[in-house]
Amino acid sequence: MRKTTPMTDQKTKLPVPIQARPLGEDTRQRPDLAALAREHPALTLAGGIAAGLLIGALLPKRAGSKLARRAVAAAAVAGELGMALGKQTRDTAVSVSREGRERIVEGAGAARQQTARSAQQASDLGLKLARAAVDIARNRAR
Repeated sequence: MRKTTPMTDQKTKLPVPIQARPLGEDTRQRPDLAALAREHPALTLAGGIAAGLLIGALLPKRAGSKLARRAVAAAAVAGELGMALGKQTRDTAVSVSREGRERIVEGAGAARQQTARSAQQASDLGLKLARAAVDIARNRAR
């Protein structure tokens, strides 16, 4: 390794402080990776495949099979959970529809009773009016 010496002022022989330059004044031109990828898509694809192969080669073989087993187990759990939630939802829907039908039947029964009462009242009132008309006709005929 090479030994470096700090810069010194020639007249005073004192070390010269390093001047910091403000951020954003980088004089070097950095390559834009997005532009490079747009210019060379095949090279980008090949690099991605190579990186995947390298990572796959570095991982132990058991890691992939463990990951696959865990993914299958997670999918099985998700399937069971979906079936349970579906059954619960179906049961709730059946219960709600049964309650709705019962309410409709109850409401229809109450409406039927009210209609029957109204019809009876209308019939009674009609008979009263008819009797009154007959009485009026008899009184005029005399």
